[in-house]
Amino acid sequence: MLDTRRPFTRSDALAAGVPASLLRGSRFRKIFRGVYVDAAVMASTRERTEAALLIFPDSARASHTSAARIYEVPVPTIAQEHVSVGRAEERRHREGIVCHVSPGDSRLTRGVRVSTPEVMFVELAELLELVDLVVVGDNLVRTGRASRESLSEAARSARGVVGRLACSAAALIREGVDSPMETRLRLLLVLAGCPEPQVNATLRGGDGEVLRRYDLSWNTARLIVEYDGRHHIDGSHSGSGTSTGVMRSRTTDGGSSSSRRTGSTVTRQRRSPW
Repeated sequence: MLDTRRPFTRSDALAAGVPASLLRGSRFRKIFRGVYVDAAVMASTRERTEAALLIFPDSARASHTSAARIYEVPVPTIAQEHVSVGRAEERRHREGIVCHVSPGDSRLTRGVRVSTPEVMFVELAELLELVDLVVVGDNLVRTGRASRESLSEAARSARGVVGRLACSAAALIREGVDSPMETRLRLLLVLAGCPEPQVNATLRGGDGEVLRRYDLSWNTARLIVEYDGRHHIDGSHSGSGTSTGVMRSRTTDGGSSSSRRTGSTVTRQRRSPW
């Protein structure tokens, strides 16, 4: 029986006895040409990705930013769905879908066939700039979907401009980064010429209990920099920052200087972090 709450093709609908006139009415919503879903179903990014894959052979995979959205990896908004196939004859053309002929490893994630994290990382080097690609890498490592070593190996296997960008990004990936904006703040400092800080250093008591954790720190300079974003308040890791643009400085109990930055100061100040 046809489940119209999930994306389905026109041919599947006709085979199930759904009249073509009904597909053209208000009961169903067209996602892509020849692919529909019940109009009562709320639109979602996963729905669009599943709908796009229905147009291609079963071996096709969601790739690039489409795979990133399935993995729930933070990437810039890109409207098109990206699908990769192994052979040129499997290519299809639809408005709103970019098809790539690119053999690569895949896996099932959340019920959707997607590029593996390592393959996706290199694919994203075709679309993203350096900082956004490092954000992806930091997230993949933090969530345990990939390691710095596996991403570096994948980057080294790529060629040309894409390979060089992937290798540059892989070299900047660090473990334990909590949010995209922490990545951006770290890169703002490093790419401006500052020494690289330690990520999420912990201060422990005599019994080993964690007393404090600092986003970025330089032990020798006794300097701490923290990103003051929404996730520090409500526990989310969306990367959204406060809108005040205020920098607060203070001295810690141990005598270190602490600088706290909000989201708007990170995104506004491009030339110098201070």
